[in-house]
Order: sequence, then C-alpha cells, then structure tokens
Amino acid sequence: MPGEKSDLMEAAVASAVRKQFGRHMVALRRMSDDEIADVATLEQQLFDPPWSADSFRAELHNTVSTTVVLQSDGRIIGYAVVWLIGDEMEIIKIAVAPPFRNQGIASWTLELMLERARRHHVSHVFIHVRRSNASAIHLYEKYGFTTQGKRLDYYAAPREDALLMVAKI
Repeated sequence: MPGEKSDLMEAAVASAVRKQFGRHMVALRRMSDDEIADVATLEQQLFDPPWSADSFRAELHNTVSTTVVLQSDGRIIGYAVVWLIGDEMEIIKIAVAPPFRNQGIASWTLELMLERARRHHVSHVFIHVRRSNASAIHLYEKYGFTTQGKRLDYYAAPREDALLMVAKI
C-alpha cells in the first residue's frame, strides 16, 4: 500500500540497522527533524544546485517518501530519499560523503531499498543519474538497472542530460 511504513526498511530505520564498513560502524535510520540542517549542509557539499532544508523537511512529511540518514561516529555521512507510489518506486537521492565512498555503503543502502521494493511487490524501480556519473551508473547496473531513456538538460549546474535507469523487480 502506498505510503505504508511497516516494511523491512521502515522497521530497520525505526531502531537503526548497523553494519561495519572497514573501521566505520554505519547506522541507517529514519531522518529526524533535528537532522535536517546537517543533511542540508552535506547536500550543499555534494550537489549543485542543492536541495534546501525546506525540501528535506517536506520529504519528512510526504506520505509516499522514506527519508533516511547514514550515520557514523555521531555524524551524518549520507542520506537517501525514496518514493513508493503504487507498484513503482523512485529513488530520488542516494548520497554518501566523499571520505566514506567506495566502501560499499551506497550498495548496502540500495540493497535495503530494493528489499523494500520486493516486500511491497513493486514492479519497477526508477532512478535518474547524470550521464557522466560512471560510478553511479556502474553501481545501478550491478543491481540490475538498465538505461531506458534520457532526459535532455535534466541537470542545471553543470547542464547535463540524465539517464533514466530502471530495474524490474
């Protein structure tokens, strides 16, 4: 059911799921209002143009959205936003701070999202990715995503096309 918050990922983020990545213990859990400023600060470091704090606040109150943070040693090192609408899921954002990349954290987050999709009997999972973002494209292909289309000039800074990638679940 769209917006239902009782699946594996939701149960996990309610109390935090933890996994060791090298020397870092990482917890994934639902984002709280208190963390919006920290997430927005990280967003400004990672994306241009960045989402505002108000955009993240809106996601926390969006009934089809699940917004989670990744935390290590008391600091937010990443976040994700996912929409579940009917039998489709859209991954809106997956972000991991540069010092924590290439350790499997984004893969782990994506695995939890795909498990959520399976539990909700989702037929397709969608994500947009910059055409030049080879590491993200490789990650998504590893999990069965294929390029189904292109959105011309989807990104503004710098101007770039997006690939629409889809995984059939």
